[in-house]
Amino acid sequence: MKEIIERLKANFSLLSLTTPEEGRAEAALARAAVETKRELFVWSITRGLRQFVNGGWKSTTVEPGDPQAAARLLSAGSIVPEKSIVVFLDFTSYLKDSVILRALRDSLPDARERFVTVVFVGAQLELPPELRREVADVELTLPGAEELANLVEATIEANAGRKDLVRPEGEALSRLVESARGLTLSEAENALALSLVSTRQLEPAVVSAEKARAVKSSGALEILKPPAGGLESVGGLGAVKDWIRTRGKAFSPAAKAYGLPNPKGALLVGVQGCGKSLAAKAAAATLQLPLVRLDVGAIFGGLVGESEANVRAATKTLDAIAPCVCMIDELEKAFAGSGAGKSHDGGTSSRVLGHFLTWTQEHESPVFLLATANDVTALPPE
Repeated sequence: MKEIIERLKANFSLLSLTTPEEGRAEAALARAAVETKRELFVWSITRGLRQFVNGGWKSTTVEPGDPQAAARLLSAGSIVPEKSIVVFLDFTSYLKDSVILRALRDSLPDARERFVTVVFVGAQLELPPELRREVADVELTLPGAEELANLVEATIEANAGRKDLVRPEGEALSRLVESARGLTLSEAENALALSLVSTRQLEPAVVSAEKARAVKSSGALEILKPPAGGLESVGGLGAVKDWIRTRGKAFSPAAKAYGLPNPKGALLVGVQGCGKSLAAKAAAATLQLPLVRLDVGAIFGGLVGESEANVRAATKTLDAIAPCVCMIDELEKAFAGSGAGKSHDGGTSSRVLGHFLTWTQEHESPVFLLATANDVTALPPE
């Protein structure tokens, strides 16, 4: 939100907001329009141009179905006034047409002079080279604790007539919000509704189960159930268990108040069958954190840029779910071929590894990474 407002005040001509949550993006832009005292318009191929007026959407005279005419909306004399935000939904696919691209580029100087900002919104935005350097990317992160708490409150108000509904407060509310971390706002809303239907209450267990289903559908991440008993159920490995218990204390409120950094994790190395994976899973139960498995193999896709986008999405989801334990099994096999002179995929493996290494080094979210490997010599030197 802050990034959007700052760029609007700086009179950026082009912004891109990559997100599958169109409704949430429109709501954020509506708040930004109020904050910067601008008019807000939204164009789509099916609805044409709509204007946000008095908290609702109003149709204009611009008919749907003409992307070329939409590109000219930014010019002087169009229906869009000065100091406006024009949101284009799924518009970048039409920019492959050279005439539409040319019409948009011709309109941009007028837009800049009239303080009109274009915002591209879509789940996947592929911008042509002619615009790539002119567009500022703005990230719409997954909803945080405050936004999810507001959603819980809105759900309670919408069901105010139900006398049997118990309002979660204090620790119960915190558990409910934590169970929804990592979901989009619409996914969280659906999970809360499912909980009301199945249990007639807002139950964190139901929301967590729905989150596990939603996260698994993304392909690369899967929320697992840790083994009962935690590290006590693991035989041997005394040094590993002591180390995990000691590092786990850094997740406590007292450690955070003291200013201790979040522990990053460890690499467990040993022969097959010695208990590495079991120890990693049991650590989540002992630390009382969600257990998330990252399948690096599922990250790689066949389309250009798909693998890089998948690993970025996976790490963003991990940051949103945090605090959690993230387990990666057989790390050396996951990144096989990423070393120097081993790339046979145009450098995709190296780019995925590069992003993963940067994230492990720089992320500030409380994600405790436990990876396993049989042979460290097979790992890339990094």
